[in-house]
Amino acid sequence: GVTSDRSQKITLMEDGVLISPAPYTAPAAYYIPNVNRMQNVEVVKGPAAIQHGPHTIGGAINMITRPAPYEAEGSLDLTYGSDNYYKGRVQLGDTPDSLGDQWGYHLDLMSYGADGFKELDNGEDTGFVRNDVNAKLQWESHPSAEYAQRATLKLGYADETSDETYLGLTDDDFKATPNRRYAASQLDQFNSDHTQVHFLHDIELSPTLSLSTKVYQQTFNRSWNKFDGFIDGVSAQDVLANPDIFVTEMSALRGDISEANSQDVTIDVTNNDRTYGSHGLSLSGEYLTDTGDIEHTLRAGVRYHHDYVERHHTQKGYYMVNGTLEFDGVDDRDPKTLNEASSDAIAVFINDEMIIDDWAINLGVRYETIDGEVTNKLTDTRTTRSQSILAPGAGAYYQLTPELGVLAGVYKGFSPAGPASDDSVSPEESINYEYGVRYRKDELSADAIGFFSDYSNLIGRCRASDSGCTVGDEFNGGKVQVAGMEFTLNHAMSWDRYRFPIEVVYTYTESAFQSSFQSGFSQWGVVDAGDELPYLPKHQARLSSGVEFDRWNIIGAVRHTGTAREVPGQGS
Repeated sequence: GVTSDRSQKITLMEDGVLISPAPYTAPAAYYIPNVNRMQNVEVVKGPAAIQHGPHTIGGAINMITRPAPYEAEGSLDLTYGSDNYYKGRVQLGDTPDSLGDQWGYHLDLMSYGADGFKELDNGEDTGFVRNDVNAKLQWESHPSAEYAQRATLKLGYADETSDETYLGLTDDDFKATPNRRYAASQLDQFNSDHTQVHFLHDIELSPTLSLSTKVYQQTFNRSWNKFDGFIDGVSAQDVLANPDIFVTEMSALRGDISEANSQDVTIDVTNNDRTYGSHGLSLSGEYLTDTGDIEHTLRAGVRYHHDYVERHHTQKGYYMVNGTLEFDGVDDRDPKTLNEASSDAIAVFINDEMIIDDWAINLGVRYETIDGEVTNKLTDTRTTRSQSILAPGAGAYYQLTPELGVLAGVYKGFSPAGPASDDSVSPEESINYEYGVRYRKDELSADAIGFFSDYSNLIGRCRASDSGCTVGDEFNGGKVQVAGMEFTLNHAMSWDRYRFPIEVVYTYTESAFQSSFQSGFSQWGVVDAGDELPYLPKHQARLSSGVEFDRWNIIGAVRHTGTAREVPGQGS
């Protein structure tokens, strides 16, 4: 999708299991598995994305963990870097002969962290520490068994402590010291823990028919104690935008307010305490067959998924005294947020990939029905919402020559509205088109893909970092059009025993709201038809190159992200 912040408009999976904390109930909640422990990353875009929901507009990312090795293996990885960055990782795995070469295991233990590169005014750390413990027990049927099977039990635990903040800087302070952090953020700290239990089973009933079953349960607890403005005062956004007007408030942020004026402003430090959870069951199958000269790969699946979020946001007040935050003694303030929300979803898909001579044709459809509810404990109210979507897709690829092919596709994209959204908020839907050429020859590959997304409605989601709205609120953006082109090039040259790979990726994107309106969503505000979307750069590029030799390699990369608007607008 066109939302460049977080992963709320894409589907995140680990080994084919939805891994976001609550992808239906709270899609804006940010979480991503530790990429260090992944063996492969699959990116699914275009019509093929309808196999993976609920968010199909931006495609899907499936992170694949390492299987149990067939022979005894072990590794130790130690890393040290700037800002006292460290990483320690131990991996052990085997499929012992004593267990008939059928039972295997893999253990992955990791801890990493750093002091942080930002500079807090009081000199304290701005870094993080994260720990991951993962175990995998794997069973495979005997080679002589009638049906080939594999069963995997995955257990995982991760925790994190990060001294991170939402508080930014004035434009002048950012230009002078971009890594500075104001003293008002000295208590900001994010703590979380994540647990997961996954059971995966695959069976081949025949050379042409296979079935997969996935059962999963996950919890994610997070508590972020952070600066959240001023109690009964002006907004922090207004203070940072007008530091010469709000002098006292700016002095409180910087920690240099005089002792005589220290109680003139009360700094709001709010603990955003949340618990997320999900569980579900998915069944899918693949069937290979022929009809005349057409080779079919039929895939179908059904999934039941339940997820929830519990929010308890509590507020405390502090005075800035000699650069240190001191509690104001008021400990009976009402919670800012106290609610529970949940969703139940049933999804079904069917997809047929056909090979006809030099043609590859992909046809599919996805259906989802979603029931959600929210209980607001502050107002003692309960609301419910139901929605459903039928999303078809089609794609085609034609091999013009052994090296060159052309492709085109169209599919309906979807991102459901959350259960807490007002009835006036419509789900995000779009018709997405892609078209382009693909070239492959020896060590050279190149793609040039154009894309066009025609949104019937774009959703904006309020997060804790947005001003003037309640966390979880959603807003209609109306009709929006997004178009662009992505170019990728991979090439490698060889000399003697050396290999020199190079990769170039460039994306051009343009966008426009199709109507004029005024929104309560702070990222949008006043919008005129033709305005470009905020936080969507026109130009993005990445270049990487290096040298590979036997067991070692050196790779360097540079990335460019062009300018992006902070608010909708037109022109330079």
